[in-house]
Amino acid sequence: MLLRLLSAFACLLLAGEDPFSSVAPAVTLSTAQRAVVDRGEVLAFAVPGHRGQVAAFGATRINVEPELLALAARDIAALKKSRFVEAIRRFSDPPLLSDLDELQLNGRDVQALASCEIGNCSFKLTAIEIETIKRLRDGDVNGEQVTAALRRVLFDRALAYRTAGLAALPPIANRGKPWRLHEVFEALTTVSPRLLQSPPLDAWMRDQPLQNGQIETFLYWSKESYGAGKPVILITDVAIYQPSRDVVIVAGKQLFSNRYMNGALSLMAITTDGGGAHYLMYLNRTTVDLLGGLFGGIKRAMLESHVSDEMPEIIARLRERLERSRHVSSFDPVRHD
Repeated sequence: MLLRLLSAFACLLLAGEDPFSSVAPAVTLSTAQRAVVDRGEVLAFAVPGHRGQVAAFGATRINVEPELLALAARDIAALKKSRFVEAIRRFSDPPLLSDLDELQLNGRDVQALASCEIGNCSFKLTAIEIETIKRLRDGDVNGEQVTAALRRVLFDRALAYRTAGLAALPPIANRGKPWRLHEVFEALTTVSPRLLQSPPLDAWMRDQPLQNGQIETFLYWSKESYGAGKPVILITDVAIYQPSRDVVIVAGKQLFSNRYMNGALSLMAITTDGGGAHYLMYLNRTTVDLLGGLFGGIKRAMLESHVSDEMPEIIARLRERLERSRHVSSFDPVRHD
């Protein structure tokens, strides 16, 4: 009963008010920034981060009903497929090893996995996962066994998360000092916006049991490229939540990244103001492993500049695709990292 009351209260808070108050305290818009959005322009900027985090926010008005966002998110392969995404597939429910058949490794990644040792591995793996790779790598001439071993590792990671959440996963042991995924994620959620603090989404973020029908969730894997960097293999847990006809929230939780990122939390939403206008918002907060050391501040500035430069295009293309999809039966690919 208490949970239902809290959910109903959250619906009242999220609908019919200033839609941007729902992303506070993570993001607060000035009067000038709000005017930019109300003119139909795209607003995008880097959000202050800490503890190795890089964050960005984007928003614009959009002429579609919120439920269209939920429809698009369910077809995640069409939503994200582009020249930046080499491969992507939604996991079955429950996950199957064959869901990863399309995952292939280039020669550099095969060599990196073939040389992995606990405490010295370029892939962000647990000790158990590294030992699994080691058992199968000897005598592997063309990398097929290493690729198959990585597929097994990702499959086992997805199953373990589905069974007991991030906290049950062993520490990542690719470097001298092991670290835990759930601790990284907890740091990300401490600055989460109000949209993610409604009871059902808060339970999902904390790996607590969900009541049937409140939230729709699924896992997917992808292999993506970021500029001139090496390809990144990801597993993401997606949550779709519609507390009312005026609000749809699509959140993403990173369960695996082979490089660059230690953890990430994303939020995409369409909200509605008191006058019936709809707004598309996107917020991504990522903990990266490149911000330490003497030049950490310079690296952060470069990353934030890169993210800020890309965000307007991401938001504009997503808005265009969603508005166009009202008149067609399929979704054109769009990048949204």
